[in-house]
Amino acid sequence: MKALVITKPHQPLALEERPDLEAASGQVIVKLKAAALNRRDFWITQGMYPGIKPGVILGSDGAGSLLDNTMLMYGSNFGDANKHTTDNMPVILAGGGFEHGKHLAFDREQNYPLPNLFVSMLQGMGIEIDRFASSTGTMTGLDLS
Repeated sequence: MKALVITKPHQPLALEERPDLEAASGQVIVKLKAAALNRRDFWITQGMYPGIKPGVILGSDGAGSLLDNTMLMYGSNFGDANKHTTDNMPVILAGGGFEHGKHLAFDREQNYPLPNLFVSMLQGMGIEIDRFASSTGTMTGLDLS
């Protein structure tokens, strides 16, 4: 990856090639499409921010794709509002690193409980969980990209 690095206070920044980061246990990597320098970064270049040593990568304001890093689930509280049933509720899931651009259809009589979707979402966030509420596992067909 390319990185703006401070070599010494009051000196021009250096554009360096750095190895891509690796996530340690319990960490995630957020891929940025752009980064910007802010007032904090300016203070660092002037030696006015304590504890920062040469070699630090600047650009603490970043931007990526919101849907790459966010899961959004939207659904109705009724499968059939006329009958007030909570079976077969329509649900839309966007973002979060899941494969999109497809529809998943399930048997109306032998459907999964909604908490299976929650288990899949939590696992997609890196949370090690096998059950949530009345779940029976994960949501089949919901794959990470």
